Amino acid sequence: MKLAIISDLHSNLEALEAVLRDIDTKKADGIVCLGDLVNYGPNPIEVLDTLEQCKPKHVLTGNHDASFTNEFRHLAQDSFNSVANASAEWTKEKLRKRDIQMMERLHYQVRLDRTVFAHGIPVHNGDGASARERKLIGITTYTNDIADINQGLRSMASMNAAYGFVGHLHIPGIFVDDEGFPIVINKARHERYVCKADEVHLINVGSVGQPRDGDNKACYAFAEFYSDHCIVTICRVEYDFTQTQRKIIEAGLPELLATRLEVGR
Repeated sequence: MKLAIISDLHSNLEALEAVLRDIDTKKADGIVCLGDLVNYGPNPIEVLDTLEQCKPKHVLTGNHDASFTNEFRHLAQDSFNSVANASAEWTKEKLRKRDIQMMERLHYQVRLDRTVFAHGIPVHNGDGASARERKLIGITTYTNDIADINQGLRSMASMNAAYGFVGHLHIPGIFVDDEGFPIVINKARHERYVCKADEVHLINVGSVGQPRDGDNKACYAFAEFYSDHCIVTICRVEYDFTQTQRKIIEAGLPELLATRLEVGR
């Protein structure tokens, strides 16, 4: 099975369209989206409609998507910075009733065989936390801290999962569990890596709509699954970010959201 795993679209239509064209050349069996469909960018409706049209196997919720739902309606106020809050207010005015209803239905985590997909980190159901607490941990935890990476790897081990795909950080990377300690094995820039099924790997697929690793090209992962291993390729795709920048400024969104697309930060 071959899957394209995308995340953090953030209302960036130009980036999403470029990535979908690239995925089409790879003959993927399906697409999995790890959330953060909207906010930051100027085309929330168009991004949601384009994603729906490509019929992904799974679409998960991210923290930005969840902030528009009734369950987590205070999330933006409690955890977003001023730029994210301003764009969230703008985005909220654009979203249709059916968009909110769709976001209410999204799961925070899904499993296919020994592979787990989540927005922030995988969360084990047997950790004693409530369903709401697990969801909040799963959509808000970043893979930029050793303790949090280790938490995700431990959850995967408890679930007997070999591969975990996440986003949220906007920076691609691959981590492997080494006797209870997470090791960075690949910065995941334009490289293929063989993940063995008898190990536990946590793979951050980066961001389609707002990369933050110093590379302004849209980012996603392509995974080829075999019986005893998975080949992961982090793919980078050029797109016309100047068009996205122009629309951000014309919409009256914070200027930072436009300038950061050029530098990939």
